[in-house]
Amino acid sequence: MARPRRPPPPPLETNDVRVAAAGAAAWAVALVVLLVIGLPEADRWWLWVCVVGIAIGLFGVLYIPRLQRTRAALIASHAGKHAAVDQTDAERPVADGTGDGGSAGTGALDGPVADDAGHRDAGHPESGHPESGHREASHGEAGPGGHAATNPDRRPG
Repeated sequence: MARPRRPPPPPLETNDVRVAAAGAAAWAVALVVLLVIGLPEADRWWLWVCVVGIAIGLFGVLYIPRLQRTRAALIASHAGKHAAVDQTDAERPVADGTGDGGSAGTGALDGPVADDAGHRDAGHPESGHPESGHREASHGEAGPGGHAATNPDRRPG
């Protein structure tokens, strides 16, 4: 019998600014060494390689904090939006054609359809996305592969 798999470890937290600064410092050391030892005229392009390495490292030192702030704000706003959407879905009455809420038994929904796990189906015919071109077979109609739809939770609308 196989052992159960352990969950993956959490992502490592790294100091990306320190890594970029170390790279810039390494290129600066290389530039100083090349200036001290002197290079023949044909190999002077190595000096420019070091200068570009320093510039890219300094750009990283300045840009990485901004990138991290932007990502943190995006993640926070994304989490807030999903919490609001989940709250809205939990409060919405079920419109399944049984007369217990929704559009007077028509089966019409006013937003994307969510399955039992809360996943939203943007390509569903009742999701309000007519450009998707997706149409799910109702009971009695042949679906993909010629088989009739067998989802007992879906009632014909």
